[in-house]
Amino acid sequence: MRNKKIFKKGFTLIELLVVVAIISLLSSVVIASLNAARAKARDAKRVEEVNSLANAVALYQNDHGGNYPPDDCSWVSGRPDWSDTFKAEMSPYLSTIPKDPVNASGASRYCAFRITWIVARDLPLGADPTCDFHYALWTTLEVNNPALFNCGYTNKFFKVLGTF
Repeated sequence: MRNKKIFKKGFTLIELLVVVAIISLLSSVVIASLNAARAKARDAKRVEEVNSLANAVALYQNDHGGNYPPDDCSWVSGRPDWSDTFKAEMSPYLSTIPKDPVNASGASRYCAFRITWIVARDLPLGADPTCDFHYALWTTLEVNNPALFNCGYTNKFFKVLGTF
């Protein structure tokens, strides 16, 4: 009788586990970079909305003798949105008031206010005193970008419009 070699087709368990491990490692790297890209895209949207709000404030000033709109933040304690007063004042100049891309139903993290750190004697540690006594718009960013003007804060973008 002749000795026949039997060849089994297929992969061993070890080979399959190695392939699964490599695929999972590659997918985790791709997902991590995708999440970072999404965060940067949301930050770009926030900066663009602050710039749009700055244009609306300039139009508001033109119609109101150089005065700024009322101070407001979209995340004030217990209130998940801009105040009705701020929305009413800005609605003729802006089709939609900015809402955060992560949580559009609340906690938007946008502010429009008069900075008075020196007067209140509560200049935050590291804050830029040249921002004091200016009307500013700001938003909180997910990714720290030192190239953006931030009045000395990290993870914030300030658009300083002028003195008051």
